[in-house]
Amino acid sequence: MSYQAKLDWKYADTPTEGDVNRWERGILDNYLSIVNLITRVQKVEDALFSDIAHNKFEEDLANLDDVSVTKGWFNETYQRIEGPSGIILDGFGGAYE
Repeated sequence: MSYQAKLDWKYADTPTEGDVNRWERGILDNYLSIVNLITRVQKVEDALFSDIAHNKFEEDLANLDDVSVTKGWFNETYQRIEGPSGIILDGFGGAYE
C-alpha cells in the first residue's frame, strides 16, 4: 500500500492515533524499500567484483608498444599504471582501483 500523505493540516489540528500509525507505516515502508535496494545493489556489486577478482591481468610493462593507457598515466619509475585513486595496473599482474 502506498503512503497516503495528509496535506491539509491546520494549525489547531491534533494528530490522531491513525495519523501516527500512518506515519509509522510510511517510515517502515520506506525503510524496507531502502533495505531491498541495498541488497539488490550489493548482489550486483558482488557479481561484478567476483568476476573481475578471478581474472589475472598480465602485461610486460618493459615494452609499452602494445599498451594504450586510457585512464591514468604510466609511472616509469615503478613500472606501473596509476590513476587519481592509486595504482591501476602494476608490473606484477596486479589490478587495483
